[in-house]
Amino acid sequence: MKQLKIPDRRHLITFIKYALSGGIAACAELSLLHLLTSRTSLWYVYASVLSSILGFTISFTLRKLWVFRDTHTRGLSRQLGIYALALALVIVLNTSLMSFLVVQHHLPYVLAQFCAGLVTGLVGFIINNRYTFHKPETKLAAWERKIKHLFTE
Repeated sequence: MKQLKIPDRRHLITFIKYALSGGIAACAELSLLHLLTSRTSLWYVYASVLSSILGFTISFTLRKLWVFRDTHTRGLSRQLGIYALALALVIVLNTSLMSFLVVQHHLPYVLAQFCAGLVTGLVGFIINNRYTFHKPETKLAAWERKIKHLFTE
């Protein structure tokens, strides 16, 4: 039976940075939404689209450069595509979870959103850590891992 693996300090710090970058992006997105709707005559739906683009851009950039320390531009379009797909999946999952918690369990919508956000934040982190910003193993590291595996059995 496999034992539950407790994440090391490095993974915990990465997750905290991931959550902080999401919070920063959300604050910027909400601030722009409020600014555009309260200070201009822009319809709130259009303001929402523009602020969402800003939030997406900030979260992608912070997570790529700061959280996962990926400064390479090679494969950027692939990363953007995977990030956008992960975001779409998280939005669908978040909406479904929130609706389920409100309708089936009669939670207040803010509490339901908080709970759904915890789950979808973890899902987004796993997807982005494993697929979007995953650094492929170098050939040397692969050989070292195989050799180490031979001597540890």
